[in-house]
Amino acid sequence: MTHTEKTVQQIDYSQKDNWVAFENNGNKPCDVFFVHPTTYLDESDGMNARLDNVALNAFTAQLVQELVGTFAESCNIYAPKYRQASINVLTLPAEEGKQYLDFGRKDVENAWQYYRDNINQNKPYFIASHSQGSNNIKDMLVEQPNSIPKENLVGIYAIGYTVTEQDIEKIGVPLGITPTQTPALITWNTIGKGGQSIVIKEGALAVNPLDWTNSKQNQPNSKNTYAYINGRKIPHFTSAQIDDNGALVIPTPEIIDELLMPMGEEVYHIYDYNFFYGNIVQNVAERLKAWQEKTQRGL
Repeated sequence: MTHTEKTVQQIDYSQKDNWVAFENNGNKPCDVFFVHPTTYLDESDGMNARLDNVALNAFTAQLVQELVGTFAESCNIYAPKYRQASINVLTLPAEEGKQYLDFGRKDVENAWQYYRDNINQNKPYFIASHSQGSNNIKDMLVEQPNSIPKENLVGIYAIGYTVTEQDIEKIGVPLGITPTQTPALITWNTIGKGGQSIVIKEGALAVNPLDWTNSKQNQPNSKNTYAYINGRKIPHFTSAQIDDNGALVIPTPEIIDELLMPMGEEVYHIYDYNFFYGNIVQNVAERLKAWQEKTQRGL
């Protein structure tokens, strides 16, 4: 069977092997449906990764385990595999690249439908994602805003890709401008001074994870609970400020020599979660508590 023949088949998400992470017990009070960022860094399978790429799946699982640690204290984790587009899609003209991104997004949409119809069972839930995963989620929700049950949605963390005011209006979930707003959509893209990130496009919105508002006032590193980088927690790692282009700008980290910047100098895209790890852990718990209190009051 050729790669082309194989990839036209729809993925069966009733099979747990088709999930990067799948909570067997589901005994926590909330779920998170998490769509992982690009981990396919070549074109060994073509422009879209195969689902049975063993080395890629191992790398993806390791990364997902780290990122979803921000939700693990509060949530059951459900993270689908999908036939993601290669990182090289970013070098293609937009329309050409879109066909490969959309191919992977169809898998995400099918996984979401399976989760919604067979797993959630009216539990409160988050949707979370990074990079290509956030592009998939954003496009899915813009085109199919009614695909998500909003009555038990706590929040959407669509981090690492541009979300605009027009997207927000179509999705029907407001930008999160307070720490306990629910439901709310939260997004940001991290750069340093002078950084030029390909994922920050015109009209990009941002929420600062140091105060969970969209204020353009600089927030000090004293508000940064801890970063999680290379297996260690670093308290008060960085300050952060939203600029006029919708980027979340930080000063050059002291540990710059330890960091990877595959998207260019002062572009901290791959650390969007890691630099604000402790803040996300706390905010997930706070937002869930706020949702629980609101629904118990029947508001």
